[in-house]
Amino acid sequence: LLHCSDFESFGMVLIEAQSLGVKVFSTPTGVAEEMKNSTTFTNNGEATHEMIKFLRSGSDELPLRQYKVEETVDSYLKLGL
Repeated sequence: LLHCSDFESFGMVLIEAQSLGVKVFSTPTGVAEEMKNSTTFTNNGEATHEMIKFLRSGSDELPLRQYKVEETVDSYLKLGL
């Protein structure tokens, strides 16, 4: 999953992708940096490099961490939503 958002409060799409065994490449927003098997990037060149490196590795790692719905609710409550 290539996720190029400038802002995410939590990023459920990232968790959904990870739970299905999809490799996540994301800007450092929401929960992306906390996820053990995601790769964050800050520019297009870095994203391209990381994705090519992953594809060439033939890696099939995942899924890793299960997130509880309570964590999602807590994240939204911290934002005052």
